[in-house]
Amino acid sequence: MFHSEDFEILPLCPQCSSIPDLHWSWRVLKICSQLNSTTEGQIDNLVLNSSQLSIPANTLQPDTLYKIQLNATSYARNLSGYCSYEFQTNDVPRAGYCDVKSHKSATLLNAFETTCYAWYDRDQPLNYEYWYSTDGAIYTLFYRGELPTTGLTFFKAGSPERGFVINVKIIINDRLGESTIQFLNIKVS
Repeated sequence: MFHSEDFEILPLCPQCSSIPDLHWSWRVLKICSQLNSTTEGQIDNLVLNSSQLSIPANTLQPDTLYKIQLNATSYARNLSGYCSYEFQTNDVPRAGYCDVKSHKSATLLNAFETTCYAWYDRDQPLNYEYWYSTDGAIYTLFYRGELPTTGLTFFKAGSPERGFVINVKIIINDRLGESTIQFLNIKVS
């Protein structure tokens, strides 16, 4: 399950609409296991008293075990039901770094090679997207693929108003679509 996307959980209960005065109560617990002990901590700031559970993006942490519990109670009929579900959120690519090296060029353009090193995620293969911006706002894709290097890339000079800086945004995606973003600056004059 992705931690970086909104999601809703809807209980499947065909008879629930015929039960009067049905109250729903959800709990979302983060499960932490350490040497010979397991603890559960409740996740706060969620709407937990409705027939569905909505969890906003980035509420849960990546690569973490959670348990969702649902209690449904009808005080009018003296009925109660309970269920729980455990799941692990997807992790994001981590533990790596990226850099830019300049190369001599026989043209009026400046030659660079952008490379990412040592990124890890259990959901292989990783995919790399390299974007550049001359104004710091609008980015243009200049490489996408499974190789962690762009090969030689040629950029025009950056604008004098921005100190000749070109921004490079690198998105490292795992096979399931979770990503980590790195930013680099290149001075191209």
